[in-house]
Amino acid sequence: MKKKYKNLITLLGSMLFYVINSNIEINSRVDLINIFFKNYFNDMLASIVLLSYSNFLLLLINKELRKLRYIYLIILICGVIWEIITPIFRRNSICDLYDFLAYFVGATIYCFINQGIAKRTKTPNAPQNE
Repeated sequence: MKKKYKNLITLLGSMLFYVINSNIEINSRVDLINIFFKNYFNDMLASIVLLSYSNFLLLLINKELRKLRYIYLIILICGVIWEIITPIFRRNSICDLYDFLAYFVGATIYCFINQGIAKRTKTPNAPQNE
């Protein structure tokens, strides 16, 4: 299966988890689990959705976002926009630094997924003529 379709599956899977998490209330006895799923899980998924959608589109023109520093830079820029700039203009929005952490955790998870995709789809190099 081609990388762009695997990115599409990652995108759709993340969106499915978002819909499930948004519509089902987690009632765990552990408060930390409730807080995570209520406040940070969707933020983590946002990075995965953004990166898989971006790579899906980039792969249509035979490009790919693979380097960790660029992935983290994109997530940092998005985090600044979502957590610092947006609260300036929207009264019901607040800056939460834990959201930044959730964005970077999501980006890291995407990198692991993408690395697994790269390892499984890697073809051996053809022998070179000397």
